[in-house]
Amino acid sequence: MITQTVNKKYFAKAYNKICPAYLSQNRFTIIYGGSGSAKSFTLYQLLLIELFNNKHQSDIIIFRKIGSTIYNSVFQGLKKLAKDWQLNDILEFKKTPLEIVNKENDRRIILSGVDDPEKLKSIVNIRIALLEEATEFTKDDFLEINRRLRGIPNIKIILVFNPISHLHWIKKHFFDNEMIRKDTDIVKCSYMDNQFLTKEDIEQLENLKYIDENDYKIYCLGEWGILTERLIFKNWSVVDTIPANAKRILSGMDFGFNPDPTVLVDCYILGDSVYFDERIYKQNLTNIELGTGFSIEEELNTIGFPKSQMIVADSAEPKSIMELRMKGFNILAVQKPGIFDSLKMMKSYKIHLTSRSKNGINEMENYVHKIDKEGNILPEPLGGNDHFIDCCRYILSQKDRLW
Repeated sequence: MITQTVNKKYFAKAYNKICPAYLSQNRFTIIYGGSGSAKSFTLYQLLLIELFNNKHQSDIIIFRKIGSTIYNSVFQGLKKLAKDWQLNDILEFKKTPLEIVNKENDRRIILSGVDDPEKLKSIVNIRIALLEEATEFTKDDFLEINRRLRGIPNIKIILVFNPISHLHWIKKHFFDNEMIRKDTDIVKCSYMDNQFLTKEDIEQLENLKYIDENDYKIYCLGEWGILTERLIFKNWSVVDTIPANAKRILSGMDFGFNPDPTVLVDCYILGDSVYFDERIYKQNLTNIELGTGFSIEEELNTIGFPKSQMIVADSAEPKSIMELRMKGFNILAVQKPGIFDSLKMMKSYKIHLTSRSKNGINEMENYVHKIDKEGNILPEPLGGNDHFIDCCRYILSQKDRLW
């Protein structure tokens, strides 16, 4: 068995908490809590071990809400774990379709988003399903997955997440409904269940109490969040200049025409600080020069934007990206990242906007959470005035991939 060849030093304390729930006969398992608790990592370990269990011929599936986010997060995490366990000769990591295959017994871990309805229709021969960052899923997403998983004994659906809001459907469905809760295993983890965190890691989590009380409850203590104010970002300031020793990384572009603007933002990084500089924020721009004086191409040339500088832009505009690429600009398409991942990433930095980023400053000052009809503050942002912020999200989503 694989567990006999893997050094126990790789297992966090969370493993011993999660393992009994994973092995139980209940259909549903909830693993929730704070950041740095090793809850996802532990589940990856359990699923890799399961892949070598020859008692089952069924497959495993890992879902994320948005399929484009699963490669850089889950797939790479499993790949690194397999390397640490010296399993690369036994496992095949396929990119198309995205899956991990045990070449000895043909069992698979399939990785998929639920943003493609056709993928849900093809769910067959699955005994274990993991919903990573489960708070990004709607209740309808969950119910559809639950309905599709059938025909195999002892099916298990695992939801893993940070408890972002006490109003979330997961809390109402699994925690507050006594009939469902009694047939559900629920495990809470915190950073204290992960002995591998560094002193700096722990300080970053504990310091949240001085930055955002709600984030401290969620990401440090692993408790259900209760939003008391609508403003989303507090971790930002305005600077006149970007430090000379800050490193320029990517630029982000969000396409628009009217009423939405086309926006270009440059980004620099220095330690745990990121600096965003608004370069373009205009309506009615075509992609390439047409003699009207209103095009992205002309704006880029006017501001002296180097064609070698990499731009990451919304993949929903492939024609725009292709036209700018044909003009020599180094522009790449990226899928719009999941909103909760993005907010968490942006809050992990000290954000600085240049004083000339007038529209970006306006967006940050007015970027708020939605409210429901009862006046409760919801975790989702109120969209519409977030074009500069979208550019920042595109840039930060490419960490460890493009910068």
